[in-house]
Amino acid sequence: MPKNMAADTIDFKSYLQMSIEFFSAPEIVEQARKERKICGLTFPFSELIIAGGALPVFVPRLNKGRRYDVIKAAIAAKNLLGAGTLAMGFDLLKNVDRSGTVINVAGNLINDIIMSLNETYEAAVKESADLGMPVDHCYGAKALFGLYKKLGHFLDMNFGLDVRCSVFFNFHEALTINKFVKNNFIMDMPYTAGTDAVEFFEKEIWNYIHFQERITGKRFDENKFKNVLELTNQAKKLIKAVYLDIAPGDILPCSPATFSELNGLLVYSQMDYNCRLQRYVDHITQLVQEMHDRIDNTSKRFDATGYPKLIYTPMFGGFEPEIASIADELGARVYYPDWLLYGACEEVKTTGNLVRNYAENLIKFQHGFGLTNEEMGENIIKLAHDMKVDGVIFNEVFGCRTMCTGHRMLKDIIRKKEIDLPVNVITFNNMGDSLGQVKTRVSAMVEMLKGK
Repeated sequence: MPKNMAADTIDFKSYLQMSIEFFSAPEIVEQARKERKICGLTFPFSELIIAGGALPVFVPRLNKGRRYDVIKAAIAAKNLLGAGTLAMGFDLLKNVDRSGTVINVAGNLINDIIMSLNETYEAAVKESADLGMPVDHCYGAKALFGLYKKLGHFLDMNFGLDVRCSVFFNFHEALTINKFVKNNFIMDMPYTAGTDAVEFFEKEIWNYIHFQERITGKRFDENKFKNVLELTNQAKKLIKAVYLDIAPGDILPCSPATFSELNGLLVYSQMDYNCRLQRYVDHITQLVQEMHDRIDNTSKRFDATGYPKLIYTPMFGGFEPEIASIADELGARVYYPDWLLYGACEEVKTTGNLVRNYAENLIKFQHGFGLTNEEMGENIIKLAHDMKVDGVIFNEVFGCRTMCTGHRMLKDIIRKKEIDLPVNVITFNNMGDSLGQVKTRVSAMVEMLKGK
């Protein structure tokens, strides 16, 4: 467990609350399926699902894991006491218990829950290999394939969005071929820019809307769609505030390790807004406010002056969670800005033709991934500038033949533009592989940055 993580996690009310909500998906889905259809998804575009009267869910959240008993106890305590009282209770015990036992126990439970999620992915990767998925496919596709095999029966339908990755397209098709999900929709993407591309996406969106209407038996409501967009726009604006306003500063609301874990929570929870959009917006509003309050409180904040700022990307094909612990040990901080990088945090215009506006937003996402590695490299450089980071850890995922060779193009662009932005390439195959080498490479980068 990263140093300092437990001490400032258990009394971080809004973070604790959002974490409990994130891991509560099995309970939420079990209650919701009596009245609503359940729709899986693999990218953070749940607005159409919500507006159509279905419940979006990111499938890995459905796995209960070995420490689900802890989550159920936390849910019960939160329902009985409220998240604020629960956090205050932890904080009081922390102050009374000078031995540190409470901090260690609570912190280890939080760490166990996170590790349990990681173990879920590991088991799913092994199962996908047993099911015959090619071993040279990326970790992310293999993990999702195994998870859909195990949990797909909870879904009434599934929404897949194509990106410039043949493996992910094949993964979406394989869900139908293997009957892991019912009613699978794969939204195709245009490979050009301009008006024709927007019109193509607009037609695809309407095709999905009609598909969803047939399954749910509910008419798509454009007024509800507008309300959903307004809420998700609020959430996106607040998520951007975390990355662009708070993360670049030297005074953080918590330790860098906790902030990294919180980043990870935002990446995963934005997929389906924890299945409860209005509550998610309320919670993330509280989260940003509490961050500012903690920054103003000398006993809560963390002075990260001298801690180099690193971004770790791309992540969606699989990533090494120990990076946060390694950076923490070295006196650095690492951020996970994938959805910001790919344009998934861009707000949707809520006047005029809403479906066309949403199509334009999907185009932004498409260009966020980059139609080419050169475009993706330019996007990484721009985000690094906006976040005021000191370096980039480029996550080269084994099996990715589309995006993860992009670090060569990224370095070429940096050289041509004469930008001072170090890039360190970390090769990822499976969680926990070659951690010694990873630590050596990150350590060299942090030492170099601190020596500037």
